[in-house]
Amino acid sequence: MTVVEELNVLEAASWPDSLPHPDADFVFSVVCETSHCRWCVLAKDPDDGTLSPTIFWKTSPVSANDMSDDSSRILLKYLPDKVKEYIYGVDSHTYTRERAREYSNARRIPILHLYLISTNSAHEKGIAFLFRDIPSRIIRLNNVDFFTPQQGCFKTMGVERAAAARAAAGLYGYPCLVLDGGTMLTYTAVDVHGQLQGGGICQGLGLRLKSLARYTGKLPAIKVETALAIIESRRNSNQPFGLFATRTEDAILGTIVRELAFLLRNVVDEWVAQAKEMLETVPRETTNGNAQKYNGELVVCITGGDCDLIGKLLQPNFGNIIATGTSTRSDAFMSNELAAHTKLSVNKQLLHQALPALVVEKAHNGTSEFDDIRTALIGQRVAAKLDKDGNIYRGTIASCQLDVDFAKDAYRIRYDDDRGDMDLAQLHAALLLYVKIGEEKDSEDDTIRESQEEKRRGAKKAAERLCEELSILRPVPTTPVKDLTTSAEDIFNAAVAVGSTGREEMSQTVKSSHMNIPDPLDVSVDEEAVGVEAAGEKRERNLRMPSPPNSRVQKKRKVGEDLIGSRVAKFFDKELYFGTVAKFLPAEMVEEKVDVWVIEYDDGDVEDFDASELKKHSALYKRRQGEDLKPTL
Repeated sequence: MTVVEELNVLEAASWPDSLPHPDADFVFSVVCETSHCRWCVLAKDPDDGTLSPTIFWKTSPVSANDMSDDSSRILLKYLPDKVKEYIYGVDSHTYTRERAREYSNARRIPILHLYLISTNSAHEKGIAFLFRDIPSRIIRLNNVDFFTPQQGCFKTMGVERAAAARAAAGLYGYPCLVLDGGTMLTYTAVDVHGQLQGGGICQGLGLRLKSLARYTGKLPAIKVETALAIIESRRNSNQPFGLFATRTEDAILGTIVRELAFLLRNVVDEWVAQAKEMLETVPRETTNGNAQKYNGELVVCITGGDCDLIGKLLQPNFGNIIATGTSTRSDAFMSNELAAHTKLSVNKQLLHQALPALVVEKAHNGTSEFDDIRTALIGQRVAAKLDKDGNIYRGTIASCQLDVDFAKDAYRIRYDDDRGDMDLAQLHAALLLYVKIGEEKDSEDDTIRESQEEKRRGAKKAAERLCEELSILRPVPTTPVKDLTTSAEDIFNAAVAVGSTGREEMSQTVKSSHMNIPDPLDVSVDEEAVGVEAAGEKRERNLRMPSPPNSRVQKKRKVGEDLIGSRVAKFFDKELYFGTVAKFLPAEMVEEKVDVWVIEYDDGDVEDFDASELKKHSALYKRRQGEDLKPTL
């Protein structure tokens, strides 16, 4: 793959597909700035599953010379020793492409997720090059991922500003204000309802210094590092900058910090006044009891390379950087009353907090009936015989392209040296083939070898789940489904042919075996029923007068009545509802001549199920019963 082709590896975020897998132990976050890249490993909290930044480091961008070399070797230059363990394993002294693949394939979720916050395509190209040989997804986040246009995100808004605002809201709630001191000094505000209010942009400290040296003939060129050292020295020696300087450097630096201080204090004062008015519209018990939603303490977030300087300038005495006089007393720009209700949070790594906040928001934006099986499939190992050369290739299910119809989902496979897509039929066969043959060779590492066996067991369970889901979607087979262990053996030849035969041919091969397993290609969905559910309506049957009872009817009625009191679950417009089987009506009492169970939902609505519907929604309840607030006693 050429360097130019590396950009094709980058993905634009697509939700919920771009969410980290619930079983992933860590992800990477990378912020590509003008002169360097800031990296972070975010680890999953074992208790609540949230992501927390754990390791930070900074590197220069990947140079063009590096991108002409071996990517696996170059990657080591950009990773601290502690981070290498995440890719090559603990105590590993072998840092090769083969070792990285072997170690990643042994994890439950082999694919490493990297999330980029960047406006620099050259830096993005370098990141893609570094991870070219590492099983990974590199996902580029845009401004509209953090705030939608409906939430006030405008087309030209920088992704860093949107990300910082999302991070601040995730940490402290709404309303929020972010001051970012970098090449450009920006401030961004979000109101109490989560709507972007906007902000401002001007030159940062470094750009102010450069412009004075560049566009004048005799003023000195003061580097940012030198300027910060001078400012800190005067602060520590109790020699703040006065209004009237007698040295050129002091005149430049004193005026710049004074401008920054007055501007930022004015912004904070105005925001605090508006925020207090907004919070007065929120019930007091809500602001006190839900810190994740409302920023009742009016915390102002400060980030960027110059965040420490900004934080000091916003202290009541200007951080002892500016000498105060009659016109520069501290309460002239930040009243004591407002200062008492405001807190400053200085965090140079604020942008890395954007991803945890974003994941929480996107994960809560609706659920689907088939989320569980989709989650179970991601990360599983598969094997397939591909058309290109007839060889068997192994890979990992990396992501899912969701469809409204679960049977039409498409899955992206990250082969060990290529990429491809599979539909559900091909996926089912590829899982079974992997169960049969496993990895190409056993690892010499005992721990990894055990994980390889666990991978085969995981693929078997995933294939069973997929088979179960597809059997629910189609009519119930007339003969029992045999154990999947036997199925894997019997349809092995069909599985091998996943890449070398057409879909129809493979389907017929599976059908012709003595196993009566659900055919993934023959998924029938009741379009009328789907339409009713999409509209959020519930269906009732037409009843008719029963025939005189006999022993057969009474026996069947007894079996049907045994299900009364059991719980079911069903999705309506992506919202999950729970209900109880309240009554059984034998076919003799129903106009359509089918057995019917009357379902009473917890919200008071009523619906009738036939046998196949009851089976489907009873199975869904088994998977989601942990969410039931009214379980069967």
